[in-house]
Amino acid sequence: MSLVKRLEKNMSQVSGYEAGQDKAEIKKKYNIEEPIKLASNENPYGPSPEVKDVIADETARVAEYPASKATELREALADFYDLSTEMVFTGNGTDEIIGLLVELFNGEEDEIIYPDPSFAKYKLYIQSKNANGVAVTLDDDLRLDLDRMAEEINKKTGMIFLCDPNNPTGTMQQKSKIREFINAVPDDILVVLDQAYHEYMTSGEYYQGLDELAERPNLLILRTFSKAYGLAGLRVGYGLGSAEIIHYLDQIRDTFNCNRIAQRAAIAALRDQQHIQMSRAKNQQEREYLYQELDQAGIDYIKSEANFLLIAAPGDSREAAARLESKGIIVKPGAPLGVPGMLRVTVGSRTENEILIEKLQELHN
Repeated sequence: MSLVKRLEKNMSQVSGYEAGQDKAEIKKKYNIEEPIKLASNENPYGPSPEVKDVIADETARVAEYPASKATELREALADFYDLSTEMVFTGNGTDEIIGLLVELFNGEEDEIIYPDPSFAKYKLYIQSKNANGVAVTLDDDLRLDLDRMAEEINKKTGMIFLCDPNNPTGTMQQKSKIREFINAVPDDILVVLDQAYHEYMTSGEYYQGLDELAERPNLLILRTFSKAYGLAGLRVGYGLGSAEIIHYLDQIRDTFNCNRIAQRAAIAALRDQQHIQMSRAKNQQEREYLYQELDQAGIDYIKSEANFLLIAAPGDSREAAARLESKGIIVKPGAPLGVPGMLRVTVGSRTENEILIEKLQELHN
């Protein structure tokens, strides 16, 4: 068997992650002066100004390895959330943490329950690490179907992923239902609550989970600096949970999994909560603007609790996304996300959203 054949066999069940198109690629391909990227749920207002100053200062030390455990960042997060430092884990984005968690539960006798469609990395890591995954479809309102998830729990269940608000649907499950579900899960099963869009939440029905950590040592909350904090390019994610869970993650993580610029930038970003409040308020305002304009244009969409929403595509979502790219608007086709016929679109600035609506109307006419 040739090397290529061997790799093809090993990877035959793995579907790669399709990242959003890069602005530079679209700029070159279509000779567009400044494309608008609305594909990766980035903060259109960027990071806090404080972050830029810290990055400039830290570049003088890039020849030095970073602190292996990102101790100062963990301490800053622990102080921010009023937790012990031992309850904080930092990683190269939450993507890395998800991969590490799957490694912990990829034994022959382990099963991992996850929602579908949801964040694509759950399924990707389960497949690539030969773990046993159990996909549970969303309910009729495109929210986590916690009743069906509960039915799938058995003696083999080792871990359950919950994504709330869910990506790519943007939908949120009621906090009473999530609390009831988590409290009913046996203590020997890890519940991972992925809250990548936590900072954008405004609903009183949103389940935060922090108050449950002391009572539920089998709960791990994932959050990130990639979205509202505007640090997607630096890759900083973190987990909040019991010291025991953090200990095992630390045992298998890469030695220097969070680079030194990312660590300093994240600390500075965490300090500037005014920037987060501004980003949340503008996101809510612009999301409502998009609803209003889409309603007037007669274009279907699904309301969202996050900084993105699903918008109906005229026909094939990949073709629609490609046509928008040729017009300078980069969005995510729904097909690879499990929502064919839809486009996942980041809520941008007012100028970006006005151009988006104009190009969407051209697409639908």
